[in-house]
Amino acid sequence: MKFFSGTFSRKIMLTRLIPMIVASLLVPAFVASTLYPHPYDWRYVVISAYSDRDENPGAYFLTPIGGLVAGLLMVGFLGYYQKKLGKICRCSTGVGTAFMLVGVVGLILLGATELLDIRLGKSHEYLAALGFVGVVLAVPFYGCPILKDRLRGAKQFNMRLFWTSSIVLIIPVVGMAAGAIIGSDLPSGYEAVEHLIMHPGELMFPTSFAFWEWLLFFGVLVYVVCLAILVPENVTPFEKAAVPTRAK
Repeated sequence: MKFFSGTFSRKIMLTRLIPMIVASLLVPAFVASTLYPHPYDWRYVVISAYSDRDENPGAYFLTPIGGLVAGLLMVGFLGYYQKKLGKICRCSTGVGTAFMLVGVVGLILLGATELLDIRLGKSHEYLAALGFVGVVLAVPFYGCPILKDRLRGAKQFNMRLFWTSSIVLIIPVVGMAAGAIIGSDLPSGYEAVEHLIMHPGELMFPTSFAFWEWLLFFGVLVYVVCLAILVPENVTPFEKAAVPTRAK
């Protein structure tokens, strides 16, 4: 129950929970990539190719299991950040926690449906978007108490780490949106890989959805790790701090 309520220490977050989340996402993806039977270039082939039963029959189950485990582990984030950041700005943190819940549910359902081979229309695309969008939208609301703390002069958070993680996450979001707006008549997927082999000097990836999807994946991962690092063990609700009185 302590895990689900977020009642655990920063040490447990940094030494157990975060390493397990990172490992559950990266290790299955690495193993699946080594077992992938087709030419794979991350700039042009989407992440979901790893979990396709037809394209990756020997390791299609690895990334869904990793995503499912990571989503379940991230449940602990909800209460953890609400308890800490909520001391400074409860309303904003509550909205951020709600969006983080959306992202966690999307990640869990994505892993479960891929593992069980349950596909209803574009359910994969919708659940993947739900997972990414939920985490991305949580960023500004979790950032509000951190910025409020800075503006009040409390300086409880590492702002350099905060801005670095935010920028790393924002860049692929902007790039993905710009790529969708600009569009491209260039080939994608395996056709793009074959095209690249025939034309090695041609630059195509800036408008590739797969390119920005991978950057967004790592951007979310970096943000999750950095947020855990920059939130201290004991956050002081400075609004309630005692105000020194004048001596009579």
